[in-house]
Amino acid sequence: MDTRRTNLRQWKILVALISAAVAALGGWCAYSFGHLADTVSWDCGGGSCATNDLVSLFMPAAFMSTLAACVFGAWAMGLIAPAIFIAVTAWAFRSGLQAAIADGYTSATSVGFEMTVSLILFIVAGLCFLGWIPMFINNRQVARKVREKAAGLSN
Repeated sequence: MDTRRTNLRQWKILVALISAAVAALGGWCAYSFGHLADTVSWDCGGGSCATNDLVSLFMPAAFMSTLAACVFGAWAMGLIAPAIFIAVTAWAFRSGLQAAIADGYTSATSVGFEMTVSLILFIVAGLCFLGWIPMFINNRQVARKVREKAAGLSN
């Protein structure tokens, strides 16, 4: 029984580390997209637009990697993982937009929607954090009761 608990703990640590790495990749993709989105060249003709610039795939990659990190991180660490990972991605995207403005790739007046999206992501991260607090407190109370019961049985 104890080896199962140890194995599960080791798996959770491994999944948490992999989730953090995937979230870091999502943050990098979000930053890169925010910074370079206005430099993508589009070919519009025949009623549709297309590009072969890899930067255009960074936001879907950021979304998918953050989502995967949140799902697996939530299993390993609880709701604190989505709170951290979503906040990191939102911060990276916002930083990329600010870097694009500073570098002159885009104007400050044209990123209102994108800044609103990053603000909404910060709010979602905050809600995940608020949801994690009672879970954390409950886990501590359960652990305390188990310790008390185990101490009472051994005496």
